[in-house]
Amino acid sequence: MKNICKAVICDSQCSFSEELIRAIEEAIQKLPADQQKVLHLRYTKQLPVKEISIKLNLSVTTTYNRLHRAVFILRNQFNPSVYENMYRILYPETGKPSLNATAS
Repeated sequence: MKNICKAVICDSQCSFSEELIRAIEEAIQKLPADQQKVLHLRYTKQLPVKEISIKLNLSVTTTYNRLHRAVFILRNQFNPSVYENMYRILYPETGKPSLNATAS
């Protein structure tokens, strides 16, 4: 899961302190393994939710729920502005996640 926080929280144009990055990585490591896998595949490998569900032999709804539970947990551990920035970067068109969201 190393550096997954960079994929989840920011793009190559923004920067965070090493301390914050370490804190986010530690928070991700405390998530249940199933949520870590979904986060990794979505934000590091940039797979669409449907492809992740096939790869993990899960329903799309279960995959989507695991992803959003993980994001919700992380959001509640960090400054809300970090969470808002994450969604601004990940979903520039709408600012919100979509069940059919695909990696660009």
